[in-house]
Amino acid sequence: MSRWIGPSPDYDHIGDVLDAADAWRDRCLVTDGSVFGEDVLWTIPNLRELRNRVQENPIYGTDSTFYEKLNMQLDSAQPEVVRLAAETLWFLFLVPLPESMKPETKRAQIQKVWRWSGSDLPDSEYLRDSVLKGVAGVGSGFNTRRPDELDFLWRVVEQWRALPNPRQRELLRVDGPWDFAAWLDGIEDAERRAMRHAILYFLFPDDLERIVSAGHKRQIVENLKARLPCGFQSKPITHSTANRSPIPFQTDHLFHSKPISDSSVKPITLAVGSGTVRGV
Repeated sequence: MSRWIGPSPDYDHIGDVLDAADAWRDRCLVTDGSVFGEDVLWTIPNLRELRNRVQENPIYGTDSTFYEKLNMQLDSAQPEVVRLAAETLWFLFLVPLPESMKPETKRAQIQKVWRWSGSDLPDSEYLRDSVLKGVAGVGSGFNTRRPDELDFLWRVVEQWRALPNPRQRELLRVDGPWDFAAWLDGIEDAERRAMRHAILYFLFPDDLERIVSAGHKRQIVENLKARLPCGFQSKPITHSTANRSPIPFQTDHLFHSKPISDSSVKPITLAVGSGTVRGV
């Protein structure tokens, strides 16, 4: 169900986004390389310096834009740290659909930050419109709390780097996201961050839905509760510590579409196709 995009051409780019996320996993999570080249960027020292410059050195007030503040925070930083900032923005921008942020806007902002390192961003297949169209609807808070979402990503990768290689391989095994989700939920502020859901989806798109809001996941359970097993509660769909069993149902609609998203439709219309509600 998670890779199924329904009949709408509005979502036929999702496969390209997931291919880009796979490249990030292989180049930047499994190793400490770069999405856009041969640089070594995603290292613990670079991540810590980026956090120290941005999250530990906030610039308050509304007189400056996010990018004006970021430019000041990255002043005199090594080129690798500046390029890491650009790549983490790129990863963040894999999330919002075009109604929240257009691909050309995302691309221009990534290129702008990369140029602060003293060079132009190389051409890359991972900067195509189809990659930057995003996967999920986001609210205004996703942009207003952008530093917090980025900081969570930086802390996740930094703590991931500290794990022994066998533990990393164990958490990334292909038989499900449950152990990885439990590890992720041990990182401070995970329950409040949309990035928590985005990381899980990009790493396990065959198991999890492309939804980055815990509230939206609870709404799915609320609207499907008539078809859920007795005693199933909304918590299992947002946290990995509860029931992990998929609950099957049949529908020809995406979770985000009516009638599933419409709480007035009870029971939910059944049709062709199949899907599951998963316990994360």
